[in-house]
Amino acid sequence: MPAAVYHFRESLLAISFGFKLSMAIFALVFFVASIIIAGFRGVYLKAGIRFGWPQLADEENPGRLLTEGIYSRIRHPTYVEGGLALVSMALFSNYLAVYVLLAAYFPLIYLVVLMEERELRERFGKDYVKYSEEVPRFIPKMRSII
Repeated sequence: MPAAVYHFRESLLAISFGFKLSMAIFALVFFVASIIIAGFRGVYLKAGIRFGWPQLADEENPGRLLTEGIYSRIRHPTYVEGGLALVSMALFSNYLAVYVLLAAYFPLIYLVVLMEERELRERFGKDYVKYSEEVPRFIPKMRSII
């Protein structure tokens, strides 16, 4: 899909829906939300984890399952953060190309998450299964926000 978007980039970028202040305001709200999530996520998800060090660990030392902070509200804040940032870019730029990328982002990320969760179940076993039953993937439960 990204290759197809790149191939048709000139046509897609030629279609602009123009600047709209109301959409720019919504874009700012989504952008701020993504920055807030990034801040909360950054407290717990250190650089070594982001760069894949746990995947290189041996089976006897699977690392630690993150279940505190923002990870106690949603299981995949990094992907939520990216999605909110992309929504922000789409609303602010208001170009067809960015909307196409946005439409591709969500199903692709969902597939990535399914593969990642399979790996996490293999690595952490019952702990991850229990965690996934209690904490939603992307959208926090209303009672856990309040």
